[in-house]
Amino acid sequence: FNENQRGRMFTMMRNPIERAVSLFHYLGVADWEPTYDPDLAYISIEMYARSKRIEHNWMVRFLSNELERDLTEKHLDVAKEVLRKKCLVGILDEKAESFMRFEKYFGWPLPSEEAKSCHENFIENASNKHDHPLIEEGSAAWELLSVKNDLDMKLYEYGKELFREQARLFMNKNQQPQNAAPAPNQQTAQIGAASDEQNNAPMV
Repeated sequence: FNENQRGRMFTMMRNPIERAVSLFHYLGVADWEPTYDPDLAYISIEMYARSKRIEHNWMVRFLSNELERDLTEKHLDVAKEVLRKKCLVGILDEKAESFMRFEKYFGWPLPSEEAKSCHENFIENASNKHDHPLIEEGSAAWELLSVKNDLDMKLYEYGKELFREQARLFMNKNQQPQNAAPAPNQQTAQIGAASDEQNNAPMV
């Protein structure tokens, strides 16, 4: 990549507590996964939340490149800037809208009726989806997971703010139809500009 050909990326964000619960149930049965852990099938989600197996602010750690040491609000700020400047944000609870934005932004047309049908089926029934029991907000397990992922929860809320702000990129404009992708050299800059008109996004 260079100044004339900038990297572009997107992310699909999920509530960190829901993600942790899903991962717990999935890894206890997914014997095809390298991270399969059969012991998880024999403990409760609350026991899992109290253990060292639980994810601990996974999103903030990866975006701030701090995988081992304790995190601070400064790491959260770094993660927010990565999202703001470099990511087209999708929200799993807004899956259809998110995929529509990805397709329009990157210029990914659906070339046939078969492709459209496959696309719709994927949105409704993800291929690797694993049904599992949910936990109630406010329950002991929920509170434990919330404490362990406090910075990720803040980042998720920020991601939802960006999702609302980036809707501006997909409004009808006189100079550009809503169903057309922005020109390649404009795309990365527009992500950051959706949150801050004065800042062009740097290269990925």
